[in-house]
Amino acid sequence: MTATIKDLIENLERLPNTDAVRRKNNSYALNEKEEITALSLSNSKVTAITLTEDALALEHLYLNANESLETIYFTTALPYLKHLYV
Repeated sequence: MTATIKDLIENLERLPNTDAVRRKNNSYALNEKEEITALSLSNSKVTAITLTEDALALEHLYLNANESLETIYFTTALPYLKHLYV
């Protein structure tokens, strides 16, 4: 199953900011423009993720503990990404 970042956040808890997401698995945060700035996803069944322009504002991306995950596709640069855990 291939998923975009918007697919991944559908059933996750929205937290107020990136720092809060860094402390809680299976959550995400948006900025004032409603752009996704942080995503923490664990124990997912997704096998592939495609990071499109929806991920442009990402600062924090945590994808550890996803045994099914095989591939991450980057279709855009992520200029704000500071923390990447795969």
